[in-house]
Amino acid sequence: VWLFLPALRKVRRLAPAQKMDSLMGTDVTIDEFDKDSRLWDYEFFKKEDTIDVNKPPFKDAYGMKESVRKNHRAVCVIIKAIPRVKDWPIGYQLMWLDKKKGLAKYQETYDKAGKKIKIETPFFEHIVPGYPTVISFGTHYAEDLKTGHRTYLTPENRDEKGNPNIDFKTGDWSNYVYWVDTGYSDEIFSHRFMER
Repeated sequence: VWLFLPALRKVRRLAPAQKMDSLMGTDVTIDEFDKDSRLWDYEFFKKEDTIDVNKPPFKDAYGMKESVRKNHRAVCVIIKAIPRVKDWPIGYQLMWLDKKKGLAKYQETYDKAGKKIKIETPFFEHIVPGYPTVISFGTHYAEDLKTGHRTYLTPENRDEKGNPNIDFKTGDWSNYVYWVDTGYSDEIFSHRFMER
């Protein structure tokens, strides 16, 4: 991850030690928003488990009522992720991955003593018509079990002109994911462009 710092007019790399920092003051860490697989060791924890968004921890979770309408039962494999960075304040994470698509459906974070300290429902899958292989960014719910603080990240329902971005009933996010296959050049994703 690279950041442009306006005050310094410089581009800086986000160090691995900062990956456990809060993302903009939320209960989501930078690593959870942009997971770097090189910083984790993975192992199978459980071969199969079925989650249902109509039951806890999903049902009646803060801010989740609209999002869960499209999501359904999913048969998952549970993966244990152990951080390679020993200074990180967590022991491990358990991730429920959809067996068919490999998408994250649910996640639990444990401290070094093995106590569960956070639950999350990562970005849900949404439909982008015409692009069956594209999984768009969607809602993200996180709850810190130590403090009881909860975060619900979601895109705006309407754009600047008042047009609907999202149809929660059908799961159609095509108006929101407007940047798909737009032909942007690699030049945009460079330090020079960020500084300019």
